[in-house]
Amino acid sequence: VPPTATPVPPTATPVPPTATPVPPTPVPPTQAPVVASTPETDDEGGGACSASRALTPGESAGNLLMLIAPLVMLGGAKYAHSRRRSRR
Repeated sequence: VPPTATPVPPTATPVPPTATPVPPTPVPPTQAPVVASTPETDDEGGGACSASRALTPGESAGNLLMLIAPLVMLGGAKYAHSRRRSRR
């Protein structure tokens, strides 16, 4: 027996509602932020990059001492260690 085709009722395809176009709203122009400028200062002499003023000779000597102190301590420790070994 040959199969018989059963008719399928047509289904309605949904149609999305059309949206009405909305005209774009004008964007107010933005102003650039105002940046306060600092007056130029006269730099006298050198110094650290973050120094806001010239260093006094005492401050410079203190900075130099803090820079060299670890090397002096290592040299003194090595000297003391070698003296203790030579006494044995």
